[in-house]
Amino acid sequence: MKERRFKRVILETTLKVFHSADEEHIRQVCAHMFRLWRPLTDQVDTVSVLLWVGEGTEILVYKGDLDEPFEYGRYCGFANWQYPHAYEGPNSRESRKAEVVLKDPPVFTYGLLRTVVSSFREMGAEITGKPVTVGATFDPGPEFAESPWKYALHNEVFPQITGEERRKKAVFFLNAFARLEADSEVYAGFPDGISKGTSFGVFFGRQCHHFLTDLGYDYVWFSNGFGFSHYGTSTFGDAFDGATYRPELTHPFAEKTLSFWRDFRRECPTFPVETRGTNYSAGLDLASDGVPLREIYGGDFDMAPPVNSPWGALDADFGLELTGYMTRMAEIPGADYPFRFYSLDPWFQFSPWFDVYDRAPFDIYLPLAAARIDAAGKVRNPSSISFLSVDHTRGYYPERLPVEITLHILTAADHFPDAPGLLTWIYPFDEYHEMAFAQGRSDEVFFGDAFARASINHGLPLNSVVSTGNFVSSYAAVPELYADTVLFTPVPDAGSPLVEPFLDFVASGGRILFFGPVPCADERIVHLLNLKSIEPLSGEFELMREFELDRIENGSYPDRILHRQLSCAGGIGETLADATDADTTVGAVYLQGEQRRVAALVRRQAAWNGGIVGWVRGTVSAAPDHPTSSRLVQDDAGEFFQGSLLVRLLLTEFGIYLGVDKRVSQDRAPLTFVSRSNNGFFFSGHAPDSTVRNRFKLPWGAPVMTGMETRLEEGCTTYFSGKSFHRECRVFVEQQEPSTLSCLERGSRYLEVKRRLQISGLKDATLRFFPEADCMDRKVTITRFIRQYDPAPEPIPFTFDEEGKYLEVRAYTGALEIAW
Repeated sequence: MKERRFKRVILETTLKVFHSADEEHIRQVCAHMFRLWRPLTDQVDTVSVLLWVGEGTEILVYKGDLDEPFEYGRYCGFANWQYPHAYEGPNSRESRKAEVVLKDPPVFTYGLLRTVVSSFREMGAEITGKPVTVGATFDPGPEFAESPWKYALHNEVFPQITGEERRKKAVFFLNAFARLEADSEVYAGFPDGISKGTSFGVFFGRQCHHFLTDLGYDYVWFSNGFGFSHYGTSTFGDAFDGATYRPELTHPFAEKTLSFWRDFRRECPTFPVETRGTNYSAGLDLASDGVPLREIYGGDFDMAPPVNSPWGALDADFGLELTGYMTRMAEIPGADYPFRFYSLDPWFQFSPWFDVYDRAPFDIYLPLAAARIDAAGKVRNPSSISFLSVDHTRGYYPERLPVEITLHILTAADHFPDAPGLLTWIYPFDEYHEMAFAQGRSDEVFFGDAFARASINHGLPLNSVVSTGNFVSSYAAVPELYADTVLFTPVPDAGSPLVEPFLDFVASGGRILFFGPVPCADERIVHLLNLKSIEPLSGEFELMREFELDRIENGSYPDRILHRQLSCAGGIGETLADATDADTTVGAVYLQGEQRRVAALVRRQAAWNGGIVGWVRGTVSAAPDHPTSSRLVQDDAGEFFQGSLLVRLLLTEFGIYLGVDKRVSQDRAPLTFVSRSNNGFFFSGHAPDSTVRNRFKLPWGAPVMTGMETRLEEGCTTYFSGKSFHRECRVFVEQQEPSTLSCLERGSRYLEVKRRLQISGLKDATLRFFPEADCMDRKVTITRFIRQYDPAPEPIPFTFDEEGKYLEVRAYTGALEIAW
């Protein structure tokens, strides 16, 4: 039985909650925080406090004097705005200047900070009964506290760029591999000052060692891309500036980044490091900055993989958040990886749970529906959860916060995935590093992650991930693991170890959806897809589609599409190798004058035992070369077809129908993940536009979600989801006649019965029911429902499928109850 819980909770807080330097006050504030979160901390093994003091300068300037006061984050708003090189654009406006929150904030010395650290540990252990650790934080940016050290004394730590390039990089951060100028200040690790040319890694590592040791910390947190990239909030970097790829710069950048980690670890060898990472994905970071995530993970640096980015709450790009999360968990250093929820913001007048999310828990359920698959074929979920933050920017702990979100956290953990979802992303973690560092193919790396991000934003249910290496191992060990999932993968290169397992998988009835260009692909896969390469084209095309899915009340999707070489890994240069092949169905074609290129297809052969292969070339419908934007700028959905939509449309050929009814083409589709847990299906998602309607049908029939009524129309069940949804589904229906279906939980009535579901509205229907895996040894009964408490309900005959995963009732009309 899979353990469905988190092992560790991390509560993030600032010093603003302490309104006095009195030690008893400090202890009471610490105790209050732990009492509020007791319902959640009771469920875990260990508890941590991540203490946000400032932005890390308190570490940099530490002299070893515990009586010395220091600058800390007392503010609401952007600090350091007076330095012209701290920000670019609207963040530098005086209207956003940091203001002190408390009228009379206490003065903090390093000795008092040591008291705070020990108070959190002692009061936490006393109240929770669990081991408590305390982490220090370092942020490479300007936002949280004043830092003359960074912005006046040692501004050489920042990239020296100006003008348009600066605007493209937006707010950028301290360069972890910078070399310092000399100074004569006294530091704990450098009592005689800093020598010219000292690496920042050496300086920071030695300062960390003294600071963490002297003040009683247990670990350190690297924030906002620190240790990975100094362009952590920009899509672009030195190796790709939005206009030109410079793959020759990726390897030098990687070596410099690794030099920081080596220098840091030599000076600070014993304290674990936990990380935020950038706002982006492994592939985007590789292509734009040469971030060597593989080498960092494998460098024996005693570090944890990055958490999911909190920026979905800021820019509503949840596809990017989820792509970043999955690509960085595909491979991990060790067995554990974290999850973080952006509950409150302690630095700005911004409280995501209460305002942006409006208490809708989709940014809990969506990322927690994602999971990684390891080399043994085990589905792995995050082991820790952290909350940024538990304190309000005004300096108090909102008591409603833990009350309101704990239920959702525990529910998501109860429903942790234990099997692959509808789609499984075969992520080329190692291959992307080689393509970026050794093969000059950064554009393909950038495209792969950018396309997945856009596809998720357009409703692709992509929430399981496995690295190529782990797929090869797990498929050899447990091939049946992937029987009910569609593999979603870039077309593998010539000689890839994926080719043989893929060919075997398809021949055994498996389903694969490939994407991306094919010039470097293995010939066996190209032959499998009935493709060949010809002259690539780019620019504006007319799009012809064979597959329809979404319904648009006013108008239709545009038939124009822009395919840019920069964001799409070159032009589109694929066509059919055999145009007469009866096993090939072309789903989409790009037309440019007399020129024609295939954009999507599916193939089936009788010899494949039900196996299907599909391919989408892929177009990222966004401009990377906007003169001032630090992100991809999406094409107008009212004028141009969004290329990533083709993936969801093509899924209908695989039996996965996730349609959307819209008013106009620009209306945003819901993000929908379908995870598998305890032999059930869990639909989790977010509707940016709650006026749209979902239409669902899967290979087992139309899903009838527990606790819901739904209209069945043209074989699909329909739902208005609201902003957030998380629903169990164990019942699927196939029937020709439209009707209103419902699946409602009823009292179990008897001690030997765990659950009872009542399904109504069936008309000559085939019903398939997936019982809970941990109740397979219980007797399942299905009876006709006529009235409550029927003394002698009529048994309904059913059969099990060959693999024993679901039971089936055929040609049934009326209502029935299922009990187990």
